[in-house]
Amino acid sequence: MKNNKSPEANLNNIGEKLSGLSPKDRIIVQVGQCSEAVGAGAFYNRVVETFKDVVEISIGGCDGACFAAPRAVSVTQCDSRINERLWALNETQFQSEDSLKRAVDGFFSGQFRLTMKDIGILPWDDLGQFIGTGGFRGFAKALDMSPEEVITVVSSSSLRGRGGAYFPVGLKWESAAQFSDMGKKTQLIINAEEGEPGVFKDRHLMEGLPYRVIEGALIAAWAVAAEEVYLYVNAEAKVSYERLNYALKKCLEHGIVGNNVLGTNFNVKVSLHRGAGGYVCGEESTLINTLEGSRREPRLRPPFPTESGLNNLPTVINNVETICNLPYILSEGPGEFKKLGTSDALGTRLSV
Repeated sequence: MKNNKSPEANLNNIGEKLSGLSPKDRIIVQVGQCSEAVGAGAFYNRVVETFKDVVEISIGGCDGACFAAPRAVSVTQCDSRINERLWALNETQFQSEDSLKRAVDGFFSGQFRLTMKDIGILPWDDLGQFIGTGGFRGFAKALDMSPEEVITVVSSSSLRGRGGAYFPVGLKWESAAQFSDMGKKTQLIINAEEGEPGVFKDRHLMEGLPYRVIEGALIAAWAVAAEEVYLYVNAEAKVSYERLNYALKKCLEHGIVGNNVLGTNFNVKVSLHRGAGGYVCGEESTLINTLEGSRREPRLRPPFPTESGLNNLPTVINNVETICNLPYILSEGPGEFKKLGTSDALGTRLSV
């Protein structure tokens, strides 16, 4: 049942309850499916053994500078020598700490971190710190709007899909809304299959801050009036699946997912699904077939998924990078988003 507090006030309450569980002084060891291949897990164990009695140690996702992995970030004022000791623990191709710093600083130079904001410097699993740095603010703002107003905001931002087709997101949502107005319940699928050969950009988002993926999915669900969200993760993306699963349970525990979300009358079920394996599963209609238990093969179109998709219901399919833009657009406004990028390609893109 809806309470009298605003969604933002309820979010603040959750953040305050969790803030005491989030120490500010930490070492963040960046461990992802990519960096595990070059010893990030073993590096984390060495860091724990060395600093366990000195400072809190957490795991974050890879910040994109995969060439420098494994890496750790010191978020602490406890000891000025911690960075030196971290360097001594690492086994890296760089000859000195200064050469590593120059390479990493050069990589980040000129970047605007939107979807990747705070990844690698926040623990991936700390809901309190995520809220404390602005997490779920965009979703709380969306809940204070009508779904139609949210679609208008996203349309005004000129956000286009980041899955390859570059289709306008607002237009896709409007198309599905036409059919949901006929009494059909809209379905929402988040495509995390990453079907493009050799491209694993979305894993940085799912592994680094799975809460941002969930926030984007919830904004989309509210906008298209979806009561069910399906997160469809590549069958081999083990770390992404495990971290999303943990984050979903935390969100459910604290009333950010489920019934009466953030004290409102919005009820939404978010479920996690493993992909069926194979490149073709990244294609939208094939993905739908596998969710229904059918063969992994494309469907003839039309009808398009927004008219008849999962279980013959209007279905919106957005990929992970696409929805991770939504929290910024809702919290900062479409005008701020449109200041980024170029005239024919607004916003940011993850480099691969």
